[in-house]
Amino acid sequence: MTDITDTTALGAGAEGWCPCVIADNGSVSYHYVGHTDAHTLLLYSHDDDMVIVITFDQNLYAGDNVAAVNVLIDALRSFALA
Repeated sequence: MTDITDTTALGAGAEGWCPCVIADNGSVSYHYVGHTDAHTLLLYSHDDDMVIVITFDQNLYAGDNVAAVNVLIDALRSFALA
């Protein structure tokens, strides 16, 4: 457990962050791996060589917050890669 891998989403305390990516050959992997708690999100994208870290004042897992956070992550990624 010394490496983070996209296919297993395992690493030193890391896990995959959904949604998953489905390749043309049908294989499934995570676009991001990282660590979350109720208020902080740390994600690493191997494909983009990018780390996204966000701290929230509300519980990340309450209500529809995860869906909203996924929209925010996509916007931050697009901004950073532009």
